[in-house]
Amino acid sequence: MSRALVFLIMSIAFLAITACSASPQRQADSTVTQELTDYKRLQKWLSLLQDVDSMSAEQAQSELPKSRVSGSPDEAFYFALLNQRVEAYGNWTLARDKFRELHNAPGLTDQQRQLASILEQYNQSRINWYKSRELVQDENRLLEDENQVLREQLGMAESERSLLQDKIQAITDLETAISTRRE
Repeated sequence: MSRALVFLIMSIAFLAITACSASPQRQADSTVTQELTDYKRLQKWLSLLQDVDSMSAEQAQSELPKSRVSGSPDEAFYFALLNQRVEAYGNWTLARDKFRELHNAPGLTDQQRQLASILEQYNQSRINWYKSRELVQDENRLLEDENQVLREQLGMAESERSLLQDKIQAITDLETAISTRRE
């Protein structure tokens, strides 16, 4: 073989080895870039969460008309956070539903889906707590009504007892009077 041919074969082998070793590096760079992008997207949501959490319920209520219900996932997330911050049952259900939509929305990172799922569960827990509290209040109202009825019945029974005692005393006095007349 001629030196030129050996050199050409060696050069091709070297290029092939270099290309094979460069490909994993590009994949690693691509993975790092994707992870960094995912991290930035999650950080944006966490920043929104922190901003809304620092608001009062009244501030969140006043911000709601300015936010867009549909649009980008970031806008939907912000809308849900505002509703979560307002201390009202109806807003909690809106927040829960919007977080559920976000959990299933295309184009989100796994971390964003997890955060949406956690916040959905949080709002569902608040809804359940409110409903159970509402049931307890209903039971308390029923018990108070029953208590009032029983108090009225007790008052009537005490009146009847007092009348019966008066009648018994009157009969006893009458019997005493009859008995003393006979003597």
